[in-house]
Amino acid sequence: MLKRKNCCIILASVALFGIYASAEVTVTYSADKPSKNVLTDFAPVPEDINGLQWRANDNNGRRDVGQSFLVSADTVMVAFSFQSYGNLQGGAARAPFTVRIYESRDESTIGKIISTQSGTYLTPDSSIAKAWVTFNLEKVPLKANRYYTVTLAFDRSNVYKQEQVFCAAAKSDYPKGRNWRAEDGAPFAYRSVISGDLAFSVQVLP
Repeated sequence: MLKRKNCCIILASVALFGIYASAEVTVTYSADKPSKNVLTDFAPVPEDINGLQWRANDNNGRRDVGQSFLVSADTVMVAFSFQSYGNLQGGAARAPFTVRIYESRDESTIGKIISTQSGTYLTPDSSIAKAWVTFNLEKVPLKANRYYTVTLAFDRSNVYKQEQVFCAAAKSDYPKGRNWRAEDGAPFAYRSVISGDLAFSVQVLP
């Protein structure tokens, strides 16, 4: 059984009264889906899982990935997790990436960016096949009756094997959000068909 371990440090820039402060957060992984202080989550049954590639490699180009969810009451997000489908690829190890969080009143639009946080991905010794990879964030306030989308983008392009495959639903869907993708630098667009939602979890303050 995999044990949770610290894997990298992220430097997050947060605007406070016009002054930007840096904060350190960690990326961890575990065999178990997060179970504490979970706002919402989605995990397809094993027979309903496909792989969705997050990438910016020299073979298939760039794909940024994201998942949206509906918030029913004001809260503060501190982390989100995606389930890994495959193991860590060499080009993704210690790769710089950016997390962007969007807010919208409408499920069909991604809305505006409310938080941007940057970091480096996992170390080469990370064994993460089917593990839950958690991105522990600087606190992000969330408002009731809004949709939020968490997205991942590698900072560098055209890197050999810079890719990570996450678990996504093949047939079922998460009823209160959508899977979002940005292909080769195009704007984010949501999946217009049922299925494709990432296996994910959102954690908030108690």
